[in-house]
Amino acid sequence: VSLKSIISGVPGSYHYLAFVAMALFAVSLMAMTVTLFKDSKKLWIAVLVMGAGIMSRVVMGFSPTVYESGARTFLFQYIAMVIFGLLLFQEFNQKLTVQNQKRLFVVMTILGICGYVESFLKLI
Repeated sequence: VSLKSIISGVPGSYHYLAFVAMALFAVSLMAMTVTLFKDSKKLWIAVLVMGAGIMSRVVMGFSPTVYESGARTFLFQYIAMVIFGLLLFQEFNQKLTVQNQKRLFVVMTILGICGYVESFLKLI
């Protein structure tokens, strides 16, 4: 990608390839959501939360300070993913054994701590 093509606003084949990859990812997330919650009363809440998370990233892409803002621009998607995770946990908690529930809790705790440490290190 050259500076001239960026300034002129002419997208190259790389841009189209990236757009197709992102579109496929968004469609796969929505398909996964519908598949996981197909027999649940929470289907539309899950679809709405996942769609809001995806759209928050699209809207933030139009921000002129997206690269300077850092992790702040991901806040809304993080919140949507946490809500989605809680919905998944509520839906499938009864189907897990006690040992698998403990493993899931430990893994989620470790991931939460890693996320907190990552956010803290970005402030330094």
